[in-house]
Amino acid sequence: MILVLSNERDIRTGSVVNYLNQMHVPWFRVNRERLTEEYRISALEKNGDIQIETVGDPQKKCLFGRITKAWAWKYNRRTTVEGHAAPERHLLAGEYDAVIDAAISMIPAKTWVNSPDRSREAERKIFVNQLAREHELELPNSMVTQSALEAEMFLTKNPNGVVCKPLNPSFMLRKDMPMIFATRLNDDHISQIQKVTAAPTYFQEFIEKRFEIRVILIGDQTVSAATEFTGSPSEVETDWRVLDESNSRVFPVQLDRDIEKKLAKLAASLQLEYAAVDLVVDRSGKTFFLELNPGGSWDSVQAATGVDIDQKIAKHLRNSYVQAIK
Repeated sequence: MILVLSNERDIRTGSVVNYLNQMHVPWFRVNRERLTEEYRISALEKNGDIQIETVGDPQKKCLFGRITKAWAWKYNRRTTVEGHAAPERHLLAGEYDAVIDAAISMIPAKTWVNSPDRSREAERKIFVNQLAREHELELPNSMVTQSALEAEMFLTKNPNGVVCKPLNPSFMLRKDMPMIFATRLNDDHISQIQKVTAAPTYFQEFIEKRFEIRVILIGDQTVSAATEFTGSPSEVETDWRVLDESNSRVFPVQLDRDIEKKLAKLAASLQLEYAAVDLVVDRSGKTFFLELNPGGSWDSVQAATGVDIDQKIAKHLRNSYVQAIK
């Protein structure tokens, strides 16, 4: 059986499991934010396995010890409990977390598309950047510092501009925090450079881009699309998440084979079967590695290329499942 960890609102997960249905592959989906309402969990002392079943349908269940392939996508890493006072909510959520985390740990790393541990490792920018350099990928000049003096020196060495980026991806999972985007420093930011003493801050050389490329890696397959900015330079050239579609166009692109091989080796070194990689091509045609995201979306790439990535992921899960039960 294939285990799918996700959330009930994710459209891509729904499309992938629909393909699994068409392929007649057994799967069990757990939406973690609904864990306390829609599922019942029990640890079977006789064989040490953990079972999860759907409330109202006890025949629909999953034994974690029998999972042949697992895929975690856009799922909440912590359980939410409603209908109780604050102290009880935290206690009950902790009990759920203890069991579900134990169940996840029972699944061998090689069984996952991306194991939760490997995904967390791949979210560590400084670590991944170093690996990218070891795989001979070109990166923009960058530094992490808590020193205003070092920050000022970095600004001086990069007269074309500097971008500030968040290091911690967890803000993406927090409902109580605003979205943080990569930002090109302006005069106002620079005048407040002393604030870097508050925490380690990630600075990166600004690359005047010709276009950006998002690369989707699925096993040994690669699908890529480029985003070209047609409007005047603005913040949109720094972070694609604030993209105004009227100022850009997205189109299929064939990645350089040498870069493709290096990215595949980078993903393999992180033990990832899926990854979204962001590259940028400067005005001279030079390609720079920006970052790797083990949970990066493929929507824009699918729309631009016409390649059904939902189906590709379903086939990857199916093939791994078939191989495991042989």
